[in-house]
Parts: sequence; C-alpha cells; structure tokens
Amino acid sequence: RQDLGLKEEFVVLTVAEFIKRKNYPTMLGAIAKLADKNIKYIICGTGSEMENMKEYAHKLGLDDKVKFLGYVKNVGDIMSASDVFFLASHREGLALSVIESMNFGLPIVGSNVRGIRDLIEAGKNGFVCEKDDVDGFAEKLCKLYDDKEMRNQMGNESQKMSQKYSIDNVKCELEQIYNEFEK
Repeated sequence: RQDLGLKEEFVVLTVAEFIKRKNYPTMLGAIAKLADKNIKYIICGTGSEMENMKEYAHKLGLDDKVKFLGYVKNVGDIMSASDVFFLASHREGLALSVIESMNFGLPIVGSNVRGIRDLIEAGKNGFVCEKDDVDGFAEKLCKLYDDKEMRNQMGNESQKMSQKYSIDNVKCELEQIYNEFEK
C-alpha cells in the first residue's frame, strides 16, 4: 500500500486489458458515484482504449481517485493491497483475473455474464450486477465500503472458492475424467 501511495483508502482493483468489451466506462461511472468516499480505484492493464479511459476519468473528475498503472508484473502485491475486485465486462471466457483475486481473498463485484457470474455466489463471495448498471455497481461497492465485516467474510469465501481452480484440484478432476474414459 505504501508503494502505491495509499494510506487508509478503500481500494477497488481492476486487472484487465483496455478494450471495449471490458466496459471501463461503466466501471469509471460507478466509481464517480462514490467520489465523496475515501476510495482509490487502481487499474492494471494496457490496451487501445487506455488513453480514452484516462480522458473519460478526467472528464468525470476522478483524477485524484483513479490510478492507471499500465502493465504490472507484481499484480499479486497489488491484489494484496486491495479491498475488492471489480470487473463489469460485456463478455468473458474464464476470467482468470477474478480467480486470481479470489485467491488473494478479495470479494468480487462483477457483471452478470458467463465467465464472471460463474465465479460469484451472490451475497457469499461478492455481488453480480447487469453489465451496464452503473447505479447497481456503485451500490454494491458502497455496501462493501461500508461493511468491513462483510468484506472480510466474502473475501474468506472467495479464497475458499478459488481452491476449486487450484492446479492440484484441476489435475485431480482431469485424472477422474481420463479414468472414466478408460472404463
């Protein structure tokens, strides 16, 4: 947190490429609705839409609330320093950044699209909103901002749920599938 210049801020993290389907305008819009809170939105990633989103964040008055870090090697360190992971994509495959953040014990606020909703048990390890629901995302982020106990409980659940995707578990499941074909 110190390396990022953070003190007591509530840290919302997104790790995603800057492309249209990642839906940055909705995420920045939700953060703008929380601008009166002690919040910092950290974004890791690069891509063709990065400069446009920097301009959009400026237009929303978020210069002091958003940090665009670009490509980051030590994303785990940043996940460790964060309070919640946020991803409002229009579409996803298997959202590895969500799984990684779950492993670091972060609650998830994500869009109701395959690949994200599959990783979130609403109310258990995070919240799901419709992909363009700026108000809904802001409301869920605000809930987590206001309730540290809920954040901790959801983070613990995320960490437990992430084990389903551990290399050992996936290896075991693949062995079971192969054994079924041998019969």
